[in-house]
Amino acid sequence: MGGNRVAAQARGISLRGTRFWVFTTAGVCGGLAGLLFAAANAAFGPTAGTDFLLTVIAAVILAGISLSGGRGNLWLLVLNVGFLSTVPTSLAFFGLTSSWQAVFQGVILILAVSIDGFRDQRARR
Repeated sequence: MGGNRVAAQARGISLRGTRFWVFTTAGVCGGLAGLLFAAANAAFGPTAGTDFLLTVIAAVILAGISLSGGRGNLWLLVLNVGFLSTVPTSLAFFGLTSSWQAVFQGVILILAVSIDGFRDQRARR
């Protein structure tokens, strides 16, 4: 549907059907991801996936996907996830402890949010 619901409806796109399939697909993908995560980890608790949050959010924002929605690039997202997943390995290579990984991920997240805010301001002008 993009960022303009009225234009999508005028083109004959079923908003209700599109929304249904988008949420259904997202649910299936989330369920599959949960199943794969459970299969990869023998024992885990409610906070098992929290280590991935900063990386995922930073990758989404760096890929150009707006926090307000409506635009993005899937291939750039895949590239950014691959890039950001190498950060912990790179830090270990340079001899930094795991506590520094959170610092670097936080800095990357701050930069990503700043870039997204700058893009939104530039788009408004």
